[in-house]
Amino acid sequence: METSMIEKLDTARSSFLKWATVGYAIWFGTYIVTDLFKWPEIPSVLQGVRILGWLILLVSGIRAMKLKRELRWDKKMRGALEGELHQYNLRRSFQMGFFVVMGVTAVFLMFSLFYIIPALLVTKVIFYLGGLTVLISKMFYNRD
Repeated sequence: METSMIEKLDTARSSFLKWATVGYAIWFGTYIVTDLFKWPEIPSVLQGVRILGWLILLVSGIRAMKLKRELRWDKKMRGALEGELHQYNLRRSFQMGFFVVMGVTAVFLMFSLFYIIPALLVTKVIFYLGGLTVLISKMFYNRD
């Protein structure tokens, strides 16, 4: 019984992590696309896509809070679900995100020697790729 509940909660965590990744990629990615293209039609078209991504991210965030609430009540279940492997994978995914942020920053620094790049665009791209890397690597490490 308890093993099936742990598996159910782990599946729920994997599911909302996948949807959070999709929602974040769509929602924040549209901000970068609107900065790259200055056509007047692009922002109005992407507004609906941005709202869709935001809604997906919102629903997955609500599901994450629901899981945290369930785990707060049952300490034994929380210990099984958020054990050493989970903590290790979480640390590895944040490390991966750090290295991507540093790498993308270095690439932009090299490009800035030859081209003028808007600071807001650089900041958005670094933030986007860093966050997306953490989410994707967490999904990748969580599949074990």
